[in-house]
Amino acid sequence: MNRERDREADARQRVEAAIVRRSDAFTLSHLAWGDGGYTLKFSQDIVDLVRTTADEGVFQDEARLNSLLDGVRNDFASLLRRSRPPAP
Repeated sequence: MNRERDREADARQRVEAAIVRRSDAFTLSHLAWGDGGYTLKFSQDIVDLVRTTADEGVFQDEARLNSLLDGVRNDFASLLRRSRPPAP
């Protein structure tokens, strides 16, 4: 149980540090290890996005982590752009 908790804490710290370094507007609101791998929930404004990964290595490899976060950033941009009313 402690090893699992330590693993989750390390993964959370790596993701949060990457988000800060990249100056992303979203936050990591949830991270948990389950049978299928990690579940990560990101939040921005009223929108939440969920990602799953069975590969713990994504947190160790900066390029792979950046790729994951690039996808999250792009999805938020697309969703939030569509949810805002057009300017008058």
